[in-house]
Amino acid sequence: MSAKKFNYVKWGFIATLVGSIGTVLTVPDIRCRIGLPSDNCVLPQQDVELITKTETGEALEGVKVEVIAKKGPPEPEFTDINGYAKIKILGQEDVLVTLSKLGYPTQSFKINLSIDRNQVRIIRLTKSGQAKVSSIPKQPIETEKPLTSTPTPKLKESSMISGQWVGTYTCSLGITGVTVAIDQTGDQVIADFSLYPIPENPNVPRGMSRYVGGFNSTSRVMIFPEGTWINRPGSSWKAFGFHGEFNENLEKFSGTMDHYSCKTINLSRKDS
Repeated sequence: MSAKKFNYVKWGFIATLVGSIGTVLTVPDIRCRIGLPSDNCVLPQQDVELITKTETGEALEGVKVEVIAKKGPPEPEFTDINGYAKIKILGQEDVLVTLSKLGYPTQSFKINLSIDRNQVRIIRLTKSGQAKVSSIPKQPIETEKPLTSTPTPKLKESSMISGQWVGTYTCSLGITGVTVAIDQTGDQVIADFSLYPIPENPNVPRGMSRYVGGFNSTSRVMIFPEGTWINRPGSSWKAFGFHGEFNENLEKFSGTMDHYSCKTINLSRKDS
């Protein structure tokens, strides 16, 4: 019985194939595409919006926000005058975010975008060092809108909060009267915010600003970033953002102005 001849062609082909696969798998870009680890992989990142506040709800400026990632040093950002900051985090893992501010112990919390991606996170820093985190739905915001004329809101089925709202808000100048003309289209809201003196505080100047923000009909939450002045009372005035919630029958609104010197804003629907 003769011995089987060794097939050099067959085994040579297999050896070449294995060698080629091994060589290909050393290419960083290919390793990244098929999910194998590589120091050269560029991991996807997403923007995350945060609003930092005190325990009593005032906006907290100058909070240092650091993202603790698996690779590289922390990347710091600082909250602005409205307590707002935008950070970038990896989209596919738990990420630790630390917050530090003079007068507060360092505090931290985790974000995982696979669980709650489209959220604006509101973080209240506490003296105990345990950050309190809540989320509100992120609304698509149209940043550019021509300031041609004041909208004339009309109540209709698809615009549940459109109309005239009157009330007061309190900031560094004290209690101030306000009328807010709201024009809602779907989840987008345009509001003209007119401030004026009231008998309790007759020295407040008059002014008018426009806001573009969002309204969630399920949570009844309305949120506005900083507005644009139509009639600025003074050169140093800013149209601070504000956010809050309507009651169940959409007749009253209670919220907070996004500045440390401000407190609440309360509105009631004006009878047509």
